[in-house]
Amino acid sequence: MGKRSKEKKLAKLEVVEAEKQAIVERRKERLGPTIRLATKFAVTLIVTVVLLVLAKYVNQHLPSIVERIRQV
Repeated sequence: MGKRSKEKKLAKLEVVEAEKQAIVERRKERLGPTIRLATKFAVTLIVTVVLLVLAKYVNQHLPSIVERIRQV
């Protein structure tokens, strides 16, 4: 393979790589809002579940807590 053919091949590879990079960037721009929404949804869901578990725990122990308060 001659010097010119190597240069042509490298030039073609650079163009292809630039196109691939542009595709990746466009995909990131397109999916960015969706990913942010999904992240917010997941965080909200986790916080809600934790709060529900804490509420259940407190509700189960509420009678004993009220009895302790009444004795004081």
